[in-house]
Amino acid sequence: MLAIVMATFTVSVNAQSGKQRMSREQLAEVQAKHIAHAIALEDDVTPKFVEAYCQYQKSIWALGPRAKNGEAGASSSRTVEQRLENGQKRLDIRKQFYAEIEEFLTPKQVERVYEEEHKIMKRMTMRANQKNQNNRK
Repeated sequence: MLAIVMATFTVSVNAQSGKQRMSREQLAEVQAKHIAHAIALEDDVTPKFVEAYCQYQKSIWALGPRAKNGEAGASSSRTVEQRLENGQKRLDIRKQFYAEIEEFLTPKQVERVYEEEHKIMKRMTMRANQKNQNNRK
């Protein structure tokens, strides 16, 4: 009996300490499912939304990371042009995503999608900032 208890305890401790980070794809799928649940999508619409959202995220990631404020030091006109081009590409991707999801979501649901996405991004930014502050200490 003691061996069974010890084995169970060891497995649960290893499972907790062995947490791995989610891949980007897994994170996008979790976010999509969270949004779908938050806006109460019907079961037949959820898979369509999850697929569209994951593709949308992959398209955004393909553009590369966003430039952070002050990252480039002195801004040249080429840097400004690159930021504008990248911003336009992001906007085009968002328009394409909107056109895709408006086929199966109501305008109110689309609005809620963007609200929920904004909440998620805000929460993730806050966590990242907290993590950075904790690492500096």
